[in-house]
Amino acid sequence: MRRKTRTVLWSLLVALTFLLAGGFLTQSISAQADTVPIIGLTGSDAKVTDLDGSPIAGGQVTNGQSYDVSYTWGIRDGIPVRSGDTAVVSLPSGMYAANDMVISVVDDVGREVGIFTIKAGETSGIITFSDLLGTIATNRAGTLTFMVKAGESSGNNAQSK
Repeated sequence: MRRKTRTVLWSLLVALTFLLAGGFLTQSISAQADTVPIIGLTGSDAKVTDLDGSPIAGGQVTNGQSYDVSYTWGIRDGIPVRSGDTAVVSLPSGMYAANDMVISVVDDVGREVGIFTIKAGETSGIITFSDLLGTIATNRAGTLTFMVKAGESSGNNAQSK
């Protein structure tokens, strides 16, 4: 009986060693980041102002000029947000990022909840969230404001028409 038990244990040990060596049990399980559904981050949600803060009505912008865009965003109660989750921020039609930008995203009480990044010439950027919103399930909102240029963009080779 002991011999049989020893043989079974050896067989299990050899099988386990084989599986570990093959990487079957050593592969790490990693959480994949999700795209968070956020209200207020589309181009039509943006409030466009000139650099003095005067509103620009009806998209009456001048190509080559700089403007501020401001978004008031919110996340519906109960939607989970984990560190590394993302959201897309779309610029208004006919606008692009003049420079590479990395901007702190704060909620309505001033806590940094993520980082917004956009490349020069691009018409959309990404917010990557920290783990702070994972501990808060309600009343998640804030604003995001940055400078853009009016005109047509062709990726990283932005040009004014």
